[in-house]
Amino acid sequence: MSPGVYNGGVNIGGGMTITMEPGIYYMRNGDFTVANGARVTGTGVMVYVDPGSGRINFQGGGVIRLQAPTSGPYAGVVLYQDRASTRDISIANGTNTTFVGVFYAAGARVSFAGGNQTDSYGTQLIFKSLSATNNAHVRVHASDESPSVSPSFRIVE
Repeated sequence: MSPGVYNGGVNIGGGMTITMEPGIYYMRNGDFTVANGARVTGTGVMVYVDPGSGRINFQGGGVIRLQAPTSGPYAGVVLYQDRASTRDISIANGTNTTFVGVFYAAGARVSFAGGNQTDSYGTQLIFKSLSATNNAHVRVHASDESPSVSPSFRIVE
């Protein structure tokens, strides 16, 4: 999958396997959805969901492994849902996710549910609120480059 502007968003499903090439993926007026056992990997990628009608939605036993760019204006940012968007984000139903980089969705309520497994390395999770239910596991790991500081959670308005 190539970086660029995706009018109407992207829906990856049906057991598809997708490798995202390095770059910026702009979801204009649509969701970034991974469902139904799809596998999505990408290194050096940043997914931006505009405030129109889009949201991030991972479900259905998918496997998602995304790593942020290490240089450029969006270095360190892997997923970005515009602050003006208050659309909820769902990561559910057995989804196995790994993020390396900042996951920013300051206006969104984020729900991890239904047995999902989420690992986040050297990152910040910036959400309006976060809930983890129904056997969901969310782990935040410090990267090798990070100083030895205990992780902390804060609500910021």
